[in-house]
Amino acid sequence: MRFERNRRGDWGESDWNLLFFFGALDFFAVALDLSATKNGNSRWGDSRTAPAMCILKKQ
Repeated sequence: MRFERNRRGDWGESDWNLLFFFGALDFFAVALDLSATKNGNSRWGDSRTAPAMCILKKQ
């Protein structure tokens, strides 16, 4: 994917969609991180956690 500018110098529509997609992805990663912290499955000390381990331990 290329980041192209249109004639006005603004970002194209696809650039904003890409930005929104990665922003949403980051939001869900943080939400999973926080839910894993609440369940006590910590990986990096006590403040950060591993979402994958949280999912694995529930099974």
